[in-house]
Amino acid sequence: MGHAVDDVDWEIISLLQVDGRTTNVGIARRVGVTEGTVRNRIERLRRQGIIAVQAAVRPEKLGFQTRVLMGLNVQWDKVAETARRLSNRPEVRTVISTLGPYNLIVEALFSSNDELGPFFTREIAPIPGIEHVDTFHVLETIKDGGDWTVPS
Repeated sequence: MGHAVDDVDWEIISLLQVDGRTTNVGIARRVGVTEGTVRNRIERLRRQGIIAVQAAVRPEKLGFQTRVLMGLNVQWDKVAETARRLSNRPEVRTVISTLGPYNLIVEALFSSNDELGPFFTREIAPIPGIEHVDTFHVLETIKDGGDWTVPS
């Protein structure tokens, strides 16, 4: 796994995932350790890059009602440049380089379905090297990546 994370660390991580504003004292009470232990462990987890404490944005609450995932087949010598160009677009939330049926997986957010067509014709189509795009219109998110914890 890379870094040693014990059961106390996982409890702390789980509590922070539920409410990132939970105080160290509150976490300490729930976990059964001292506040200093919680403070030190959170700092160690942050320093090791295991966790990052940040605000999670809920796009739908900001008016982004349309979410799409795209699988792109891109010429191999154009993957890095395509990923960079797409990453610079404000609509694009995630760009992942993959092996398998697609070279890139892209997540993008829009206020409405009406913005999809112009995005494809003005932003995707002009990028050299894109051979094929499959689009997956997200109906509902059942589990979000921010909700993930390692099974015990």
